[in-house]
Amino acid sequence: MKLSRVDLKLTLNQETEELFASAYLTINNPESIIEFYLNNELEIREVSTEIKWKRTDFEVKEKNVSEDFFLKNCKIYRIELPETLQDNEELNLSINYKGSIEVDSWGTNYYEKTRVELGLYAVYYPILNFEDKISFSLVLQTSEEWDWDVNASRLEDCDCDIWISEEKRIDIHIVGIPGVSNN
Repeated sequence: MKLSRVDLKLTLNQETEELFASAYLTINNPESIIEFYLNNELEIREVSTEIKWKRTDFEVKEKNVSEDFFLKNCKIYRIELPETLQDNEELNLSINYKGSIEVDSWGTNYYEKTRVELGLYAVYYPILNFEDKISFSLVLQTSEEWDWDVNASRLEDCDCDIWISEEKRIDIHIVGIPGVSNN
């Protein structure tokens, strides 16, 4: 089982330091039980998939807190696939969640009113395996005008904050600071 793509719609409210997200995961060769990591402070609202116009909602079970040295600020969640979904070569899983971010013990990831840096160790998007390399898209909505840097190419032909990486990467890394005035 391998996570191959993440399409992430992320809304950041810098004033309240909360985020709201919809992550669409493409999982190759899914197993009957799928476990994923997500930050301790994020609350899962819904996990579902849709195949041939039929929606399936999953009961999410919290397994435990991660013992992985690099992912100690997250929980492990588990869903079980019904038999009708177990033989697919690919599964598209939708995970909606919200909350704040528990920062990693090294202070390399943070979500504050005056600065944002989110990466793999913040586990702000669902991760199946630490080693998975993914392509991704990121649609970012924020409450204020900020300058953002993402490890992907920004769409230039729209007045929006969308980044896409077809190149496989180990992380979706976001850095943001309040916009710089040209006055």
